[in-house]
Amino acid sequence: MHLNKDYTIPYNGSQVFFKNILEYFEYRGDNALESAMIGKVIKHLRENKRLSQEVLSGLANVDRSHLSKIELGLRSPTITVLYKISDALGVNASDILKAVETEAIRCTTNN
Repeated sequence: MHLNKDYTIPYNGSQVFFKNILEYFEYRGDNALESAMIGKVIKHLRENKRLSQEVLSGLANVDRSHLSKIELGLRSPTITVLYKISDALGVNASDILKAVETEAIRCTTNN
């Protein structure tokens, strides 16, 4: 999910242009926006607790590379993984989902 400032991404040797970030997420698929928001919230909570991905993944018993892909929005966590991560962060899974909803609303009203 590496977008340039003009919302272009390399695709099959050329550049694909998007009008805004939401158009990019629509291009990626229905769950792409939610995946990115969940990852953003988890990363924010992890960094606020001053935990590395390595430490959080160990506490949550989740592979570090899987956690990284969740934080980057490349993968969506299953409910089980979401609960493991939220427990390791000391928050409720519902708090993560509420933060995702708030961020999605903020993102859609600003674009």
